[in-house]
Amino acid sequence: MARALGTAEFVVRNFSDQIDSFQNVVTSLRRQIELMPEDDRRHLEEASAVLRKVRAAAPSPVLPVPSIPARRSTDE
Repeated sequence: MARALGTAEFVVRNFSDQIDSFQNVVTSLRRQIELMPEDDRRHLEEASAVLRKVRAAAPSPVLPVPSIPARRSTDE
């Protein structure tokens, strides 16, 4: 999306670097979970399921959205 909007390359690179970092964290966590004893992994999966249910049932916070004035034309 940033590229389609003609965003500066350093901004696009920053987004890509952040995505890569998060993917590295996910990969590392999955490896750590695979290495856990079966009983610990089962407890973790049960706790995760409970948290997902709690989050799904909780109302989402409503954040105010600021009004951003439209850009003025340079013709004005």
